[in-house]
Amino acid sequence: MRSILIEGGKVVDGTGREPLEDCNILIRGGKIERVGLSKADAPADAESIDASGMTVMPGLIDSHVHLCHVPESRFTALPSSYALGAYVAAKKCLKAGFTTVRDCGSYGDSVLALRNSISAGWIDGPRIQVGGTITATMGHFDEGWPVVLQRPHEKYVADGADEIRKAVRERVREGADFIKTSTSDSWSLTRSRSWWRNYSLGELEVLVDESHAFGKRVSAHAYDAEPSVKNAVLAGVDNIDHGIYLNEEVVELMRERGTSLSPTLITIKMMFEKGSEHPLRIPDYEERARETWELHKRSVRMAHEAGIKVGLSTDANMGYDLMGNNAWELEILADLGMTNMEAIMAATSVNAEIMDLDDRLGTLEEGKFADLILVDPDPLKDISVLTQHSNIKLVVLGGKPVIDRME
Repeated sequence: MRSILIEGGKVVDGTGREPLEDCNILIRGGKIERVGLSKADAPADAESIDASGMTVMPGLIDSHVHLCHVPESRFTALPSSYALGAYVAAKKCLKAGFTTVRDCGSYGDSVLALRNSISAGWIDGPRIQVGGTITATMGHFDEGWPVVLQRPHEKYVADGADEIRKAVRERVREGADFIKTSTSDSWSLTRSRSWWRNYSLGELEVLVDESHAFGKRVSAHAYDAEPSVKNAVLAGVDNIDHGIYLNEEVVELMRERGTSLSPTLITIKMMFEKGSEHPLRIPDYEERARETWELHKRSVRMAHEAGIKVGLSTDANMGYDLMGNNAWELEILADLGMTNMEAIMAATSVNAEIMDLDDRLGTLEEGKFADLILVDPDPLKDISVLTQHSNIKLVVLGGKPVIDRME
């Protein structure tokens, strides 16, 4: 793989340190070899990319998407429809500067196949971390399926210690990068309640123990502070998805245990702004979302102020055209009190930590994968520039330019 020299850009490296002005970055073998070298020290055969006047920063990361949940394929029985839909969704993310996404539960093998095809270099797409789904009977991932139909997701349903341990082992065998479960239900499904407990504390402890035995992190869909978030944290779950109704006690417990948060604020916002456009057209979406919105924002403010790791996450599933517009979440995080630098970190280094990828992704540091974007205008001055694809001038993935809008 050829060497590349990114020349003269303003480097925002994702660590939170002050930007480096007029900085050169050398990429070789798909990784960052040097940051801040002079042009004279670069290999003579290195391809030069002029980043003058632009901001160079790590590729963006979304820690909560559902690549298979797209209107065109959601209710078809053909695995190929799911796979093709997932590919379209993944490419939308890549075009928006998102070089890594975490798929938080998609039934079937489509996302696993997509991840493997991208990793093999057969097709272009973001790096994908795949969650292996495990749900209780009548849990969040099971409740929404009509009782008159046979469950297509039967193998993902597990109850009791023995079934849960076996389910974890099956998901690991299939190739899951982490385990995704639920500890509460949801207000966004017709017959469920957000306070419904899915797994007991004892069942969750078994799930976490077995997952960690394989070195797999656990992420849990959890809404209410008690019992869902509290039980998840006590059981050792690594990451809370949503965390809509937190309280001070649970926030402090999360801080003590090092539990991170992927809040998915933009989806709640879209629910009351464009609820009628959702392909499922669930009754009372807008009303339910309006009741939740202020409480959700309060929870994220509390978590951020307490020093909990809060990552950019969208729950993007094509319902509101969020795929490819993942950066809309950045504006909300900034509105809730994050500085522009903190918001950028939420989408880079913090998410890399949440996903246990911080040894190779999330910052522009020597030895890490060369996943980066060139942006103009400056997102430190206006975070909203990251929401416009035209401002993402170049996307580099593993040292390879994959999206080029350089003039």
